[in-house]
Amino acid sequence: MTNLNKQAGIDYLLSGFRLIFSKGIKRYTIIPLILNLLIFIGLWWFALHEIAVFTQWLDQHLASWLRWLNWLIYMVGIISMLLFTTYLFTVIALIIASPFYSFLAEKVQFKLTNKAVDIKLSWHKLLLIAPKAVVREISKMLSFLPWVIIILVCYFIPVVNLFTAVYWLILLSWFNVVQYADYAFDNNEIPYPLMKQKLKQKRTLSFGFGFFTTLLLMIPLLNIFVIPAAIAGATKMYVEHWQNQ
Repeated sequence: MTNLNKQAGIDYLLSGFRLIFSKGIKRYTIIPLILNLLIFIGLWWFALHEIAVFTQWLDQHLASWLRWLNWLIYMVGIISMLLFTTYLFTVIALIIASPFYSFLAEKVQFKLTNKAVDIKLSWHKLLLIAPKAVVREISKMLSFLPWVIIILVCYFIPVVNLFTAVYWLILLSWFNVVQYADYAFDNNEIPYPLMKQKLKQKRTLSFGFGFFTTLLLMIPLLNIFVIPAAIAGATKMYVEHWQNQ
């Protein structure tokens, strides 16, 4: 079972939770966790408000002969909103705290290998690279924006809109493994296009990691810890699968 979990990526994600609370790493997760908590409160307020608006709109506009589909449309709408909120939470959290996450990935790699990355980070250097890290995060987000727009358009297409939750889940699974693995790859000066190519070479591992990360990000309060844990887990995945290539 352990080998199967490792191949599917879940073992690395669980390892990430252990790593962020391990000796020598805990102090590098405090600031990101505080930022995540603040973002979480704001986005869940937004999500609950939008779900309430959606259900009110649905009650007013749903044709009487479609009342029997009410529960299905409600579920699709709520799940889609949760997935969209998960996407927003990840986007905002990664942009705001991206410099700290680079630092976290560097420390996790050192703990796992006892060998520093080629460009060792420091708190002083962290402040200097912060603007570059934020710009890199925004550029990654923008690369996914066309797919986000396509899925949002699907909401207005009859029948197709019933599968929007599935579309979100597939997109977020890939989005999350790319996002969290990028910190370790970037710290080791591996270009973004090459990183995506390497992730695609191990599709089961990559999508599995992204899939389970997406599911955990949908769980309130737990998702505050998921982002640093996913970065730590993805760093371990990088060390074991790509560092020696």
